[in-house]
Amino acid sequence: MRIVTTILSSCVLLTACSTHAGLAKPSALAMPALCATAQQTALISDYVTNKRPGVPLAIPSRNLKIPEGLIASGLPDGSAVGVSVTPELTKKIWASIDAWGKNTTVSLIFSPSSQHAFAFSSLVPVAQIDEGDGYLDVYADDGDGVHSHLQLDYVSSIWATDLQTVDGASRSRGISLFGPDDHLIVGVYASVKGDPFDEAAVNGFAKTWDLIASMPQACS
Repeated sequence: MRIVTTILSSCVLLTACSTHAGLAKPSALAMPALCATAQQTALISDYVTNKRPGVPLAIPSRNLKIPEGLIASGLPDGSAVGVSVTPELTKKIWASIDAWGKNTTVSLIFSPSSQHAFAFSSLVPVAQIDEGDGYLDVYADDGDGVHSHLQLDYVSSIWATDLQTVDGASRSRGISLFGPDDHLIVGVYASVKGDPFDEAAVNGFAKTWDLIASMPQACS
């Protein structure tokens, strides 16, 4: 488990590595999150409604060759809410995820470059003491599970998405953090398709959805 933790922590840190090369903060941080075009929105809506309803964002992203953040922004009405974020807003939204409960089971999804997907079960990664170094450190299972280190300046938008099949029997409900390039940093899913899920995660997801929905939307 510790080997897996190290590998996955490295995945989350990929966007952070650029600061060690002395690169400037991306200018996109001062701009609203990128939003899907009308043409992209039509493709996205058709895919999630008619072709593969109820699947996580990584699947339409990979098959349509559209970055995952744009997939979230182009979903049908009622399927997504999302905001452009500052470091403080990211911490506020993650605190809402913390409130799902540290012993609550979720699915964590990583999809580097919107082309590859890694998904695994985990307890909720809980925020650690803020060291004031620009990172949000989140650890699962009292530190014995996955460790993630999110570089706050490189979190550009956060979306809550709820995708379901036509009959509503299968739903993928997740909170996704995206970088300035609209690629996924990490997705915290309360449920994935028809897989078993923790009711506490679903209840917590609903509250985090409401929190994000109460804020000015990135693509309205």
